[in-house]
Amino acid sequence: MKINKIKILCLNVPLKKPYRSLAQNKEAMSGQIKNIFTKKSVGFITSRREVLLIIECDNGVNGFGEVVEEPLYGGENIDQICQSLLNYKSFLLGEDPLNIKKIIHKIEKTKNTSNYALAAITTALMDITGKHMEMPIYNVLGGKIRNYVYVDYVIPIDEPEKCAQEAVNALKSGFTNIVQKIGLNPENDVETIKQIRENVGWKIKLAVDANQGYSKQTAINTIKKFERYEIEYFEQPIHASDIEGLSLITKKSSILIAADESLKTIKNAKKLIEKKAANMFVIEYAKNGGIHNSIKIAELAESEGIPCRHGGSWQLGVGVGLAAHLVYAIKNFTIPFNDLNGPLAVKNDIIKSGLVYKKNKLELSKKPGLGIELNEKIVDEYKYKDIL
Repeated sequence: MKINKIKILCLNVPLKKPYRSLAQNKEAMSGQIKNIFTKKSVGFITSRREVLLIIECDNGVNGFGEVVEEPLYGGENIDQICQSLLNYKSFLLGEDPLNIKKIIHKIEKTKNTSNYALAAITTALMDITGKHMEMPIYNVLGGKIRNYVYVDYVIPIDEPEKCAQEAVNALKSGFTNIVQKIGLNPENDVETIKQIRENVGWKIKLAVDANQGYSKQTAINTIKKFERYEIEYFEQPIHASDIEGLSLITKKSSILIAADESLKTIKNAKKLIEKKAANMFVIEYAKNGGIHNSIKIAELAESEGIPCRHGGSWQLGVGVGLAAHLVYAIKNFTIPFNDLNGPLAVKNDIIKSGLVYKKNKLELSKKPGLGIELNEKIVDEYKYKDIL
């Protein structure tokens, strides 16, 4: 079995409703980010651009990979991801798709390796491997530890009363784990959490994510105000590069401090552990360079007693499927907040089957590989460019 063709499809996926988030504006989405955190920008996102990778083999087996551009957090926009995939094309064509480690090694030897392109490639290769072995990816990884994945509900930045009402609606829909986006205005953030608790009580588990929006001292002060509301964790309170600041916040906080944007590589993970700069890790297969690197980080974290959750960037069925296989099979994903809700945020997913949402739980099929069936009609609807 040899790889004989790759296809790179660029998709623009409209969201059901606009999403308001810190520093997610045109400047950030174009990849031209300058002093964005001091600007405290808030923007409305109406669609997401992503790459769908298809790797074809000479025996008729295809593998699928998917990543969403995330220049603010991952440093890569869609053009950069596509260019990297083209640069890595020679490592794929004519190669046995089961030689995944060999392919990874070649890619990681290149200058400025693209984590997102590597993630798309390894997802597609694992899909092919599972199909070849006639088993789901979670079995390729050694078997499942869980029978489902807990999915959280993420509430964007808004007025406190609107966030509280959305929390009420989420609870009615069956979600019990809620992440509130914060980081623009500390007083407004505390009031938002207060109103959420007043409206839904203690029936939910509640976490917050500042997306690097606070200063060090603001984070320390605000954590004290959050304590009475039983916050499960506080994600990425300050800029990703300020590891010393994260270390101080973690030391002073009674709430778990989660590293997300600060955690892209194994090297980052080791630094965070060395500096005691987080007591929880947010792993995201695209940000971290694919399933194999994600597993390395999760297992390193486990050895240090640091629990993990899987983050997300509104990936659709292919990406969410890969992430779910990862959480199914890897022990250390013990935090029941997983951002695998992208398919719920769009009118139509790019897959026909393979994922089953049951309120706040996600179940995978038992079919080989990712276990998904692509919806080619929807892919064509979202596609604005393809690169062969």
